[in-house]
Amino acid sequence: MRKTLILILFLIPLFAISQDFEFGKIANEDYSFDRKKIDSNANAVYLNEYGTTYFSFDSETGHMKLIHTYHVRIKIFNKEGFEAANIAIPIHKSGNGNEEQEYISGIRASTFNEVSGKLEETEMSNKAIFTEAKSKYLTLNKFTLPNIKENSIIEYQYTIESPYLFNFRTWHFQSDLPKVNSTYVAFIPANYTYNVSLRGFYKLTDNKSELSSGCLRVAGKDMDCSKLSYNMKNLPAFLEEEYMTAPSNYKSAIYFELSE
Repeated sequence: MRKTLILILFLIPLFAISQDFEFGKIANEDYSFDRKKIDSNANAVYLNEYGTTYFSFDSETGHMKLIHTYHVRIKIFNKEGFEAANIAIPIHKSGNGNEEQEYISGIRASTFNEVSGKLEETEMSNKAIFTEAKSKYLTLNKFTLPNIKENSIIEYQYTIESPYLFNFRTWHFQSDLPKVNSTYVAFIPANYTYNVSLRGFYKLTDNKSELSSGCLRVAGKDMDCSKLSYNMKNLPAFLEEEYMTAPSNYKSAIYFELSE
């Protein structure tokens, strides 16, 4: 199922702009979250998820690149949910020998457990991160968060730098786990036009289109962008069924197709 979104650019005061949540600031309602609110059978739940993608110009190389940041907080309820702490982040490369590829940086990950009535943070060491070459086009950056227990909360974030401007980041609202809140923000320069489509059965809880002045500086000139914000709340886990010939068409997600 695919829906085309018609986006109208308008001005919104800066205080209305959605923001990323603060790393490690775990509220009582996060730790005490009752899975019955979203799925009584869930082994783990995304409490909050936030991502953003924007263009950046490298004045040294004269090349444009895409910067994607990702931040998530997950509540693990039982041993069956421990798998949520095993993370694999795909990094793409051209594979044609010109060394063009994506780069990942800023990986930060922590586990939070209640000890003597207080939340205790266990930070993941960078030594826990390793890479696995899947093919000449794909490498996985993998890690497992430490000190996982029943009722743990895990949180991690990272940044990916990509030279592939035609492959603007798709945002998957649905996954194999239910999500309480999922937000994606895309910054599109004024001289780029994308067709934006929403796939899946679920409607956006909220979406905004606003002007971001001077979001990109190229050759000493500031450019304006369209800032597109999308949000979904209380999403069930995606369950693949036998009749689904192309499951990706049924999973709720935002796609960007460069048209001009």
